[in-house]
Amino acid sequence: MLASCWGKFAQRLDHKMSVIAVPAAYTSQECSNCGHICPENRESQAVFRCQGCGFEHHADINAAINIRDRGFNLEYQPGGILGDRVRQSWKRAAPTVLAA
Repeated sequence: MLASCWGKFAQRLDHKMSVIAVPAAYTSQECSNCGHICPENRESQAVFRCQGCGFEHHADINAAINIRDRGFNLEYQPGGILGDRVRQSWKRAAPTVLAA
């Protein structure tokens, strides 16, 4: 992983477009429908079934939805972690959301 230089990749990508770093913790265990977080929600590598509401989806797609939603929620928090440069660029084009 260190040899891949992911930090430099993210930095170069940020120079080209707006990038939002999103905490990825528990995105694969969180239900994108109701928000319930539980290790048992992830039945297998590919199957996600919420123990709270019964929502079913492909596990990776469910996690991607959660990452996307976290990125949008960070943007709109009052006094959020994003700078004015990102907020201004948001008006031009939607930023790319990366899990951190």
